[in-house]
Amino acid sequence: MILQDVVIGVCVAGLLGLVWQHLSISQHAYRLVARQTRDRGVNLLDQSIVLRRISLRPSASSLFAVRRVYSFEFATLGDERYPGTIELLGKRQINITLAPFKTETLQGENQLDG
Repeated sequence: MILQDVVIGVCVAGLLGLVWQHLSISQHAYRLVARQTRDRGVNLLDQSIVLRRISLRPSASSLFAVRRVYSFEFATLGDERYPGTIELLGKRQINITLAPFKTETLQGENQLDG
């Protein structure tokens, strides 16, 4: 009975560690998205990102790493929501994509940017 309790305790501790690490990586992804949207002069909407996909991929630094794809929405002029995605392999940013969006020119005309 004692060995069974130890095994269950180790499994629970392992799961808690995985959840803790996932939350840490999600916060890291949010900071990367917030910085990218700020640098491009657009507004991150709802101040959130959403996990869309999670999978295992080969990694150069280890046998495999967890690949996560998050989605988010941003706005430029306040009239439309545009989609974006960020892809991480472990904690490393692989790709970030913002859909083409409208910006305002000096003459007040809208132009397409991305």
